[in-house]
Amino acid sequence: MNLDLAVISDGGLGKQIALSAITKKLSEKYGKVAIISGYPEVFFYNKYVYRNLHFQHPYLYDDYLKNVSVKRVEPYLTDEYRFQKKHLIEAYCKVLGIEYDPEMTPMIFLAQQEEDEVLRYKREVGKYILLQISGGAGGQNSNRDWPVTEAQKFVDLFNKEFRDIKIIQILLPHQPILNNVIKMNHLSKRQIFPLMKYCESFVVIDSFLNHLSAAFDKKGVVLFGGTSPKRFGYKQNINLTNQDCVCEERRFD
Repeated sequence: MNLDLAVISDGGLGKQIALSAITKKLSEKYGKVAIISGYPEVFFYNKYVYRNLHFQHPYLYDDYLKNVSVKRVEPYLTDEYRFQKKHLIEAYCKVLGIEYDPEMTPMIFLAQQEEDEVLRYKREVGKYILLQISGGAGGQNSNRDWPVTEAQKFVDLFNKEFRDIKIIQILLPHQPILNNVIKMNHLSKRQIFPLMKYCESFVVIDSFLNHLSAAFDKKGVVLFGGTSPKRFGYKQNINLTNQDCVCEERRFD
């Protein structure tokens, strides 16, 4: 396999979306780059990624990595992230030897079919915003998630004020569902991506939709609980912090 560098990237979906911000610089510096992660769908159609593979790809090391320089990246362990409280993307740049540019934002590439499907859906339901109140794979995480009772108050007020705009709630099957929303708990990650591109706006916790919004330069509200917009936020959004949360921020997901 004619590769110049393989990047092994652990962590969740939002982390991989943030990594996509430096794929162009990676390609310019190293040449043919492979990215191995748990979420290869983030890098579909990315012209700067020569090979896009899952951790469990058959014969990964024998067929792809045997004679290739490999970097396993963990930005959360850099001094820039831990002590200087730099943005996640800047920490990725440090780990991979890339010059950081504050204008770097995630890059998501969509197929025309993906866009067409969402545009057809939008013609059916009309204008919509996205809402996400829970992150991770389980129920609610008290440090990051929006309490259900408070989120429902927002939904009720929004529906009363903006009767011509729907609310689409993005969630996993076992996460709490709000009333009077369009629930989307059955979509693949790739189906969610174009929903962000064509939404009117959004209200989300600091999870993958926060990073996804920057890929399409969408403007909305991001609620930060136990995390910081300095490390995970994007300037186009209204980034609200929970002043009552005094816990020391740690992110290893």
